[in-house]
Amino acid sequence: MEVTGAEFARLADPPDPELTLRVVIQGSGFQQRAVPILASVGDVDVEGLVPTVDGDGLIGFLADEPPVGAELVIGYADTEPLATGITYDPPIS
Repeated sequence: MEVTGAEFARLADPPDPELTLRVVIQGSGFQQRAVPILASVGDVDVEGLVPTVDGDGLIGFLADEPPVGAELVIGYADTEPLATGITYDPPIS
């Protein structure tokens, strides 16, 4: 799996009142497996990860805002997490 980018956005009308940020993770090699893929930004877990329609990424939600500079980490539940080098920068909106 390769992660090439991530975009964060505040949700004006979130699907769940506790999930206030959306993250779209871009990349390739995301496999559909029985073992779930997990991600976090710093100490904040990304919840509800689902593949994008085009299959070139994932979409998930965060309940809390991570600190500026917190790193996106991703991996399958049965593997070591992959440090992506991508860090959180608060969305403008």
